[in-house]
Amino acid sequence: MNLIVFDLEWNMGNAPKTFNYHGAELTLRGEIIQIGAARVDENGDVLDTFEMTLRPRIFRKLHWRIAEVTGLSQGDLEAGVPIAEGLRRFQEWAGPDAEFAEWGLDDVPVLKQNLFLYNMDESWPTRWYDLQQIFLKNFPRGEGEGLTLESVVDRLGIEHDGDFHNALDDALYTTK
Repeated sequence: MNLIVFDLEWNMGNAPKTFNYHGAELTLRGEIIQIGAARVDENGDVLDTFEMTLRPRIFRKLHWRIAEVTGLSQGDLEAGVPIAEGLRRFQEWAGPDAEFAEWGLDDVPVLKQNLFLYNMDESWPTRWYDLQQIFLKNFPRGEGEGLTLESVVDRLGIEHDGDFHNALDDALYTTK
């Protein structure tokens, strides 16, 4: 099994951007600006990591809220790898048989939209898991307990050794 635990950070515009998706008009949820991932074995041990900041083409100006949450700057985006190249590198690193795991179900749809926009194979990945739902089956939510990654890390007593809303750190927190 080739399991990739991953997280994305994405930028958005001040106004919605629509695009034609196989004849249907869709709203772009976000343009990927950071990828973080960990390849894990069957025991959950990290075998390798991937981290990259991307230079967006559609939402070029970093939205103030995204800057506030991620700590990224406009300069970080401008110094990033062009998005199509970064997506290709990520696909090569992960491999065609990768199964993905994420916290919630936001990142894979954004990844697929971005792959489509850059004329790449949007059918990849073919299999992914929502670790938030798996977590809830094993640790039912108590009254007042949040489901953000940070709140669950706190709930489980996992040490804060990285920044939340940094793609690689979030992927590693999710792995833990």
